[in-house]
Amino acid sequence: MATMMLKVEEEKLLKAQSYERQAQLTLTICGYLWKAALAFLILDGSQWLLFKYPQLLANAILVILPVLGAVVYPFFHRRGQATVGAYIFLASILGMLILLPGILPEIMPGVAIAYIMTIILGSWIMSGRSNLLLIGVSTLGFALDMILLRIWPTGWFPPLDPTAGFLVGLLIGSTELIVGGVLIYLIIQGQDKLFRQVQIANWEIEGRVAAEQEQRKLLQQANVEIEQRAATEREQRESLQRLVLQIRGAANNLNSAAAEIQAATT
Repeated sequence: MATMMLKVEEEKLLKAQSYERQAQLTLTICGYLWKAALAFLILDGSQWLLFKYPQLLANAILVILPVLGAVVYPFFHRRGQATVGAYIFLASILGMLILLPGILPEIMPGVAIAYIMTIILGSWIMSGRSNLLLIGVSTLGFALDMILLRIWPTGWFPPLDPTAGFLVGLLIGSTELIVGGVLIYLIIQGQDKLFRQVQIANWEIEGRVAAEQEQRKLLQQANVEIEQRAATEREQRESLQRLVLQIRGAANNLNSAAAEIQAATT
């Protein structure tokens, strides 16, 4: 019964540690993401000022969604509602991805990559069935985008001219590469940090086991030495007792001889 309770406590501790690790990773990602989204917002707004296409302004406004999701997450984290904050953060990204092809149909291939990146992100900041839910919602969002582009290929705005399309594609593609690269870097760094912590813990356990074995060996040696000393002391005590008996016997013999001699002389 005690062993089962211990396992339950260990399971709770592991879940708490995993929850905190995911929360810290999400905080770090949100910190990077809202800055990257803000930079993208400025660049996209500059393109709108340059080319005057309304979809560029709409795209800039749409990018505000993930910025807000990343900004509000720390608020929920401080209140102990990190899971709710993670849902809002991912929902803001999915909302942008679902609406984006209707504004800029030219970047649909980039949107597909962004869906994959979102699923990877979700697998690291959430766990359990939430990941399956994210995969399902992302798949439905992508399918909806494809269906809408099939029915309405031009989207809500007139198409961009080649120069504007090239610059918009360059900006969005570069942003995806940067965000994706940073995301992969953070995930790998987190895994590497976790691996180092586990390895250090294993080394500490091995060191403690080796130290305990050495202490046990020394204790056994000390016990053997104590037993040997005790045996030696017993032998010495027995020898001393025999010597005392011999001395007593010799004294008795001397007393008897003296008594005989005294009796013979009287």
